[in-house]
Amino acid sequence: MFSRIVYTEDIVNLQDAGYISKLKITLLKIVDTVVEGDRNCLFHMNSLKKYKPDEYGYSEIAFDDANNAEHAYFEKHYAELYKPVFDYLFKLQYNTLILFDRIEVGKNIFNYAKELYAGKKQVFYIDGSIDVKEREKARDSFEQSDGNLLIAQTATFSTGINIKRLTGLVFLTSSKSFSRTIQSIGRTLRLHESKTKAHLIDVSWNFKYSHKHLNDRLAIYRSMYNKKPDEVLTFKI
Repeated sequence: MFSRIVYTEDIVNLQDAGYISKLKITLLKIVDTVVEGDRNCLFHMNSLKKYKPDEYGYSEIAFDDANNAEHAYFEKHYAELYKPVFDYLFKLQYNTLILFDRIEVGKNIFNYAKELYAGKKQVFYIDGSIDVKEREKARDSFEQSDGNLLIAQTATFSTGINIKRLTGLVFLTSSKSFSRTIQSIGRTLRLHESKTKAHLIDVSWNFKYSHKHLNDRLAIYRSMYNKKPDEVLTFKI
C-alpha cells in the first residue's frame, strides 16, 4: 500500500536462524465409535445421506444440514468428545492456549476444564466481553508461572497479544482459515527461556467437517512450516 516490498523471509528460515521458536505438531485423532457405526448420520465421513437433487432440484438434505448437525452434536456431547484432549493436556507442564470461535462452545470448554482441573491447574477464560483488567490478570499469570490454561476467543487472542511465556496452542474447534491459523501459531513462536519449541496440538474427530478442515490445516503446515505432524495419537470414545 505504501511502497514496494524491500525484503521478505520464510518462516522456516527465521526458525533455523533462531529468531523464532521451532514448532512441534501433535495430531490428536478422536474416533467417536457411535458416529463411526452410523452411516445415516449426516456428518459421517461416508454418510449414506447425499446431496442428490431430485427432478425438481431438491436435495435429500439441505446444503448446511450436515454442518449444523455436527455443531449441534459437539454442543450436546462436548464432555465425552473433549475428555481425551483434556486428559492429554493435563500432563503438559507449560502454558497452553485453546482458541474458540463460538461463545457457547468456549463457555462449554471453560466450564468443563475448570471442573476437571479444579485445584490442579489455573484455567482462564477470555472473550470479547471480558474486561481489560481481567485479560491482563491472565497474561500476568502466564508470564509469572507455568502450567496455566487459557481458553480464549480467536477474534480476541489470535493477534495483538504478547505472551512470551506461551508454549502450547490447541486447535480444538474446526477452522480452515489460512490467516487465523498462521496468526494463532505466531502467538507461540516468540522466544522464551522456558521453552525449547512451541507445541501445536491439533485435534480432529472422525466427522465430515472436522476431517475436511484438518486436511486444510495440514496443507498450511506443509506450505508455511515445511512440516507434517511429528506425532499422531488416536483415541477411541
